[in-house]
Amino acid sequence: MLPIVDISALAETDREARRSLAEALRAAGTGSGFFYLTGHGLDEAALGAVLDAARSLFSLDEAAKRRIANRGRPGAPGYARMGGRTTAGDLQAPLKEEYFLRREGGAEPNLWPDKLAGFRAVMLAHVEAMHDIAARVMRGMALSLNLPEDHFDAFCTDPIAALRLVRYAPEAEGAGPHNDFGALTLLLQDDVGGLQLFDRGRDRWIDVPPFRGALVVNVGDLFERWTNGLYHSSLHRVANLAGVERFSAPFFLTGAASQLIECLPGCVAPGEAPRHPPVTVADHLNARFAAQGF
Repeated sequence: MLPIVDISALAETDREARRSLAEALRAAGTGSGFFYLTGHGLDEAALGAVLDAARSLFSLDEAAKRRIANRGRPGAPGYARMGGRTTAGDLQAPLKEEYFLRREGGAEPNLWPDKLAGFRAVMLAHVEAMHDIAARVMRGMALSLNLPEDHFDAFCTDPIAALRLVRYAPEAEGAGPHNDFGALTLLLQDDVGGLQLFDRGRDRWIDVPPFRGALVVNVGDLFERWTNGLYHSSLHRVANLAGVERFSAPFFLTGAASQLIECLPGCVAPGEAPRHPPVTVADHLNARFAAQGF
């Protein structure tokens, strides 16, 4: 089972509780880079409302969903029907539906479905909650690296970030192996299961089963780069083997566009050079999209 990290300890004034949190995050980050997050402040009712809203969205007829189809590159706000590769690497039919949204007021406006009562309010509340939770995790990450707690605050101010709702059809084989581009991913998944990460030490895939009330957090490529490889962005996939619909809601924190990503203090041995040159968040993201052909 993945490590369980209780982020509520960050609010403690007790130095031992905060030290234990920092150690737990460091162990998780330098291990697989995956962990269950508890103590985040969202109860099961709030999390369930998000998944229920996703089910309502994807139950709309095709005409309604086409009216909110996204019009940009992957990750642009709106609806998309996706295919991609199976866990075996083969192309599959577009059996995965997605819907992206961000905070209101950005350069790309959110596209909202008609006549879906309460959907917008639930989604915007969840987006704000995820921004807050991600910023708190980054504060914990700073402590885990022996940095001041506010070291990543500017990185979390007006960041590139998005929430994605996902529906896998019963006949979909899942999502092929991939790494996440950004700093952190915070995942809400339903009870169906199917998430797997690749255990490099044992050279095999391991299940990441649902854990009620918890979010699954994983380190992304940007944070691995920032820590000079100390913290790991692990390969992961979805193997949809249950034969039923699967719903999830990952939140991707990439970071403030102009933030310079260069090797953090303490992440390179004396006399050694960092593995990567400095790069801004925006340039890192654009390079990753370009590598994928977008």
